[in-house]
This record gives sequence, structure tokens and C-alpha cells, in this order.
Amino acid sequence: NLFWDNGTDIPQRPDFVIDAIDSVDSKIALYKWCNRFGIPFISSMGAARRCDMSNIKIAPISKTSVCPLAARIRKIVRTENIPEFDVVYSTVPPMAGTMPGRTFGSLVTVTGTFGLMMANYIINEIIHQYIKPADFQPQEPFPNPVITIATGNKTRYNLYCLGKETNVNLGKGEER
Repeated sequence: NLFWDNGTDIPQRPDFVIDAIDSVDSKIALYKWCNRFGIPFISSMGAARRCDMSNIKIAPISKTSVCPLAARIRKIVRTENIPEFDVVYSTVPPMAGTMPGRTFGSLVTVTGTFGLMMANYIINEIIHQYIKPADFQPQEPFPNPVITIATGNKTRYNLYCLGKETNVNLGKGEER
């Protein structure tokens, strides 16, 4: 299928789904499929005609603003009583107009940031799923592991990969 619809099914059940589909109907059908099978899901909203990657956020669909695509999805979610899901979106309005004969267009740094934020979201979800709260005692507030790593805060992770515990100490100047 070029598009995902209510009749689409695949035999595999992924651990997580990242949606970057441009079609509203396909986005909704994919989310409904994920919801039916209990598969975690995050969706990318509109990145077209955005030039500022500093105002990209992740929030529940009902909390989004500014993005025209998110507004369309919000309306469908509300009218069809679809359960809430998280999305990545920009709080900057799209630039006005396009060149004659051209479609929307995207800036690679913005679309790349959308993708990296969704990947980071999934990593956080997986880390929090497999690390037991009793085993994990951060020394500082821990809202986001990748941001914590980027700022050089001292953090210790116990990651369970393929059934084996791996201790990873991340901090300024330490080996990774």
C-alpha cells in the first residue's frame, strides 16, 4: 500500500511506530491500528515551510498549537473520540507562500530535528520501560536522557540489552 488505511495490516507487530506520513487519513488509520494492538506510537506533524528548529516540541496532540496539520488531526481525534497520543510539532507558523509551480518544501535541519526528537522520545520510553525505578537513582533531575548527555551532567544508566545488564556512566570527559 502506498497509503495506510483501515484495511491495512501487517503480520509483524513492531515495538514502536514512528509516523511521518503526510496524508491525514493514513496518519489516523495507522494510529488506530497501533492503538488496536497496543503498539506505542509517536507522530510527526507539519515541518513544511519551517526554518527555525529551536521551537520544535513534543506534546500530546491536544496540547499542540500553531501547526495547521496538527489542527486537522486534533479535530479528528476529538470528533472520533480517539485516545490521546504524542506528536512532534513546531510552534513557529509556516512561512507564507511558495514559489509558483512548487509544493510546500522542507528545510533538512527542521525535518532532521523532528526525526531526532522522535528517536530520542523512543529511546527514553525504552529506557524507562526496562530500567526499574529502584535501580535508577539519578543525582540530578532526569527529564530527558539525551539532553542530559548533551549538557554533560553526570548520569548513570543500567541498560538491559539482550538480557544482560550493561553499566554505562556518562558525564563530562568520560569514555562512552
